Amino acid sequence: MAILWKLTPEFARTLTSTHSLPAEAISRRRALSTETRAEKCIGGVPVRREPTALGHINDDVTTAPEWDKAVCSRLARRLGYVLLWPPEDSRLGLIDLVREIDVDAVITPSLAHMDALTLDRIMHACDVETACARETYGRYFGGGRHGCPA
Repeated sequence: MAILWKLTPEFARTLTSTHSLPAEAISRRRALSTETRAEKCIGGVPVRREPTALGHINDDVTTAPEWDKAVCSRLARRLGYVLLWPPEDSRLGLIDLVREIDVDAVITPSLAHMDALTLDRIMHACDVETACARETYGRYFGGGRHGCPA
């Protein structure tokens, strides 16, 4: 019969307080962690394991925000994206959020949630996926992720 131990916060505190590492072991561990971080960068740009998407729902357009959020989450899961939502207290516009968070796509319930100029500017930075009228508007402009300054 195997005994299973639970690592409780109290037990973890006793382990870290009684078994402290020497300073050289800590510096060696930090050096290893910076080496692995450097390996996960290509050309100074960090590489993500999974593609990310930003969910966008326009509060002025939506009549059922919970439903729209569920539709966006379902589409993101089906397409293999990790879905991020903008913070509620953010003062940045959608285009600035896309560039700041550095996402691969913006997922919205329909094109009614953004105007044509916003759609054009977002497509310079990433793809746009819509759930109702299932469409993919691919990124254009060959400048890569940080391409056109539009």
